[in-house]
Amino acid sequence: MASQAQLKRNPFKKVRKKKSSNKKFFESMAAAYQDNPVSFESGKNIGVVGNINLAHIFPKETYKSLAHEPLNIILLTWEEHTRFDELLGAHEFDKLQEEFESWSKICNRVKVLLSLCEEQGNLRTALENYLNQI
Repeated sequence: MASQAQLKRNPFKKVRKKKSSNKKFFESMAAAYQDNPVSFESGKNIGVVGNINLAHIFPKETYKSLAHEPLNIILLTWEEHTRFDELLGAHEFDKLQEEFESWSKICNRVKVLLSLCEEQGNLRTALENYLNQI
């Protein structure tokens, strides 16, 4: 039979809190953008903002210190979001510059985000190198 301490301990408690925190953050970001639901890239009207439209510049899984940072979020159509993630994940910064008119604005955000970022990682290193070359 399990002891009282074992019965009280819930190994899934942290996960639930994290999911709840993420959900609240996404809901607050969606609400913030709902007043002006247009793509950061194209200016296209998005209508109802959902998670598919909220793109992280630094992925929330790797860069936890930036996961709930509003500057790390840009509003994109789902097509733009998919392409942005694809190019960013492959460190195709020159293609991002070619395909995304907003890339210079995103780079300005990246400069601020780098000062807030606590983690090291391949994307961070690649972006720092890229920004030092332009």
